[in-house]
Amino acid sequence: MARKQGRTNTDGLVILIAKGDSMDPLIADGDLVMVDRKRNELSDGVYAFVYGGMARVKYLRPTLSGDIAVISQNPLHEKELLPRTDLEDFQITGKVVWCGHRFS
Repeated sequence: MARKQGRTNTDGLVILIAKGDSMDPLIADGDLVMVDRKRNELSDGVYAFVYGGMARVKYLRPTLSGDIAVISQNPLHEKELLPRTDLEDFQITGKVVWCGHRFS
C-alpha cells in the first residue's frame, strides 16, 4: 500500500535554476532546485539564502557559537564561516527540498 508523504499543496514552493559548480555533484549548473519557503528555520541542510545582496544555495551548518558554516559540495570551493556578528545581512529564503536535471 502506498502512503502519501510530505505536502498536500504547493503553497510556499518556488523553483530556481542553479548557476555555477559549487554544489556539484549534488546540484549541477542548470539544475532545477525546489525551495520550500516555509522551511526557513536553520538546521543542518541545503538552503537558498541571501547574504551580502547575493542569492546562493549551499549546505548550511549552524555552530554552537552562533556562527554559520557555509559548505560547498565541490571540493574546489573552500568552506566559509559567517560570523554571528555579521548575520544582519543574512536571510534564509527556504530549504532546498528537491533538485532535478533538465533534459536537453
